[in-house]
Amino acid sequence: MIMSIVSMWVFRFGGAYLLCYGLNLGAVGIWISMAMLDWGLRAVIYALRWRSGKWRSMKVI
Repeated sequence: MIMSIVSMWVFRFGGAYLLCYGLNLGAVGIWISMAMLDWGLRAVIYALRWRSGKWRSMKVI
């Protein structure tokens, strides 16, 4: 959950600011940031974590 929150702030808001104001893409830049950067990169990170199998050794409560 912490990783989701941190990645959302970094990719979604940081990317939106960069694309919207830095590259003058406006609302399209915000959409690209949400769709490509946030969701896409988080999916890649979670897929890598899933493939590593490290999650199998974690205990729930």
